[in-house]
Amino acid sequence: MEIVNDKEWTSSKVNEHITEFLKDCQFPGYRRWVDGTEIRKDIWEEFGAHQDYGRFYEWTEHVFAMADKPLLKELRDYLLQNNVYVSSGRGISMATALSDTANEMERHIWSKEEVEKQQLYQKRQQARATRR
Repeated sequence: MEIVNDKEWTSSKVNEHITEFLKDCQFPGYRRWVDGTEIRKDIWEEFGAHQDYGRFYEWTEHVFAMADKPLLKELRDYLLQNNVYVSSGRGISMATALSDTANEMERHIWSKEEVEKQQLYQKRQQARATRR
């Protein structure tokens, strides 16, 4: 889906696009077919990164904010679990963080602190899932 301007998007379209991306990426080594040829991409490149390939390239905070919050959280968590850095913290909305990631020109290099924070977050998520 090419974005021409924010006004063309609706909450329903945004949710559909995110859901499609998550569904497509459910296989290890994410696969994409172009003219009958399988092309493997890494998640960061497919998410944003490049004008020609990124499915969320040029998505603004406004567009991401149209999505349902649980879906944004699922997208953010999926990216983080696949080594795509998405910023977080007080005052940073998921929509802003996802837009920043989608439009970064170079892959973020994780600091030691960011890796530790992500590992702690994943342990907490696993503990919550176990309790359910």
